[in-house]
Amino acid sequence: LLRLEIQSIIRRLSKDQSFHDDIDFLEYLASILLKQIIVKPISDNVLTEAITILKNSNISSRLRSLDAIHFSTFLSYVNTLPKTILISSDASLIQLADEYKLNVFNPEVEV
Repeated sequence: LLRLEIQSIIRRLSKDQSFHDDIDFLEYLASILLKQIIVKPISDNVLTEAITILKNSNISSRLRSLDAIHFSTFLSYVNTLPKTILISSDASLIQLADEYKLNVFNPEVEV
């Protein structure tokens, strides 16, 4: 999912003239980043938890399926790595983390 999201960001940036000449460099940075990240397949447990989040969250009407998958994946790490922090600038994901009383770092606000 992360590989897909990164390509989506690069595609959007490629349409912006201010980034157009930097797309090859962004692709290179993405490849380096992806080598540094643990990539796991989306499991049935993650999908089941994503469905539960969509059904039960106070903000479920604003959540998209990919947001729920992202958050349920994050929850799977929180259970084994309690100091895990969600990094997101997405308002729905931040509200969801607040709902679960989990730590969030919003790079748009805190950088």
